[in-house]
Amino acid sequence: MSEPRWDVLTFGESMLRLTPAEGRRVEDAPTFSATVGGTESNVCVALAQLGHGCVWLSALPTNALGRRLAHEVGAYGVDVSQVVWTGRRLG
Repeated sequence: MSEPRWDVLTFGESMLRLTPAEGRRVEDAPTFSATVGGTESNVCVALAQLGHGCVWLSALPTNALGRRLAHEVGAYGVDVSQVVWTGRRLG
């Protein structure tokens, strides 16, 4: 029997949060900051930063938003090779 490739596997949806500048409302904000969030990917990022081998499994759209999300999660040491690329929307 071979050794497992990861210590932790999480699966679930992550989202791209758009936040207007402080003091602005969504209705009148000319720009937004974008951050990635989601329980499953956040857990993977935290555990990867503690030295665990982590993989995050999700479905992402085959567009710039999906690639950005995968890149950002992967930049913290999380394996995103199991992401399923679809034509669907991002949360």
